[in-house]
Amino acid sequence: MLLICVACGDEFKEVTPEGPITTPSIHDEIFEKIAPLLKDTTGFDRETMGGTGNALSYVKDGKLWIGLFSDQNFTALEKEWLSSFYVPEGTKRIILSTYTPETDITQTSNGYTCFIIFHNSKEPANYTALASYCLNLLDDGTIRILYQFDDIDNIFHIDCTAYGNNYFLLSFDTYRTESSGGNEKYLLSDGEIIATNVTVTYEGNSYFFTGWQNDKLRVDVYDESTKETNNWISETAFDKTLSVHQGYGEYITHKIDSVRLSNVLSLDWGYVGSLTYRTDKGIVNKDLLILNNQGDIILKELENNSYISYRGWYNNSFLIQDSNIWTVISPDGEEILNVEDDYFYSINHLEPISYDELIKIKDSYSNEWTISRYNLRNQTTRWETKLDVLSANMESDAKLSATIHKNGNIWQYQCDILYYDGSTRQVSFTINIETGELL
Repeated sequence: MLLICVACGDEFKEVTPEGPITTPSIHDEIFEKIAPLLKDTTGFDRETMGGTGNALSYVKDGKLWIGLFSDQNFTALEKEWLSSFYVPEGTKRIILSTYTPETDITQTSNGYTCFIIFHNSKEPANYTALASYCLNLLDDGTIRILYQFDDIDNIFHIDCTAYGNNYFLLSFDTYRTESSGGNEKYLLSDGEIIATNVTVTYEGNSYFFTGWQNDKLRVDVYDESTKETNNWISETAFDKTLSVHQGYGEYITHKIDSVRLSNVLSLDWGYVGSLTYRTDKGIVNKDLLILNNQGDIILKELENNSYISYRGWYNNSFLIQDSNIWTVISPDGEEILNVEDDYFYSINHLEPISYDELIKIKDSYSNEWTISRYNLRNQTTRWETKLDVLSANMESDAKLSATIHKNGNIWQYQCDILYYDGSTRQVSFTINIETGELL
């Protein structure tokens, strides 16, 4: 009992207060601090407050309210959001972004993302998760559900990354059991899962997302510079059983978990990229994938793609070099030319004239540079001309790049030389590709 002594002359009286004295809770203190910043203070359930740092969340009129403040002292309210959906019945406590302690909400190109858990009790020892969502907080003040977690108690290390306004890559880990567990990756768009077991690769200015849509292979592309998107879906189910040759006629069967697209070549009609399979027995580098502007996904089977190279070729085709095997492929995946040429090496620059004929620049061991017109199909040289201008300026460890200005049969080469010490030099020459005559 609290006794209050009041001085009345020489007498002292003991006064017992009527009712208990209450101390304001932290919820009340924080809400009273932010109340002057709010447009509307009605309907807030102060006891459901969640969040740390400079973000707070409450239940307001049965819905979810989230506010972003200028600092952790809640000096100014920068943004606020109110959901159109109602929180789960019985919600007593909200946890905002529990699994990403660095920040409560993450800024994206169209707003923010965050994670919300609704609990049925304010006491940590007694609560049970009623529901948990990955949310997109949009610039217009609305909240979009990107993903609802089924078993939040079995999930950790959640991350959600936005790519433009259309794509979100959701990643989280689950505790392993005998039949499941590990890392999960989903590609989300407009609040829907469009691909599972997703991998992402950045090539040039574009992100390439590869995953499964049901049992089909799906590839989505987001161009960071133009903000344009595109996607391809295989017409039929992708065979997730992979037979890999081990040599001497022995094959091992792998079960494919995910696919990664890498070393992507961008062409006027689409893309070509190497595939890396993640399987139950490890990593397998095998095959090429063609994505053309007809919406086709074409698989070009190769035993091993680790040491191949490919480049754009004549009339929208592309050329694959696999050791000493040279193959020209059309955008539809048709094989136009396939030859074995042991002497088609040491080429520093090549430019096609047709599917099987090209102009090539190469050097010899004695640093003698030449340009020639070569037929890949017949493996014959029509003409060959010495390039004294390169022999005099190139060094063994220098790099050569060339730009060609074409005027019919007259080609002008502008050659840029980069030396090992970082210095540069530019030389040029003009040649008639019909006769091989330098002009």
